[in-house]
Amino acid sequence: MKTCPFCAEEIQDAAIVCKHCDREVSSEQSSASTASPPVPTQTASPAPSKPVPRAGLASGTKKISETKVTCNACGNIWHYGKVDQMESAGAALQNAGKAMMCCTGCVPALFIPNKEVVNLDKCQKCGSKAVRKETVEHEVQ
Repeated sequence: MKTCPFCAEEIQDAAIVCKHCDREVSSEQSSASTASPPVPTQTASPAPSKPVPRAGLASGTKKISETKVTCNACGNIWHYGKVDQMESAGAALQNAGKAMMCCTGCVPALFIPNKEVVNLDKCQKCGSKAVRKETVEHEVQ
């Protein structure tokens, strides 16, 4: 087993692409990553900076931005993107709409299931809200 240099998750020694972050892991990077995983650096400002366009991007590739969240209590790491944020907000709005649909005795409203609202700022393992966020950008084809 070796460590992915991009997301620091364990992957197979023969892996070409990391199954966690879908980034290509070359043999030069994998030999360096087994020694010590890269340490992410924090900037002085907590606000995410705008992506800098880089020359040399192959045609057909695009950048995706997601948020990497690390639990300060248990060390659990998870990622979420804009789609996850929109789904969580949409579920909360749908539940609120159901609650305001009509009077509380309305029978048809009882058969509409509540959507599960996922708190993306809360650790799924330990339930702690003490988390650290950072924006991560990936290039995908």
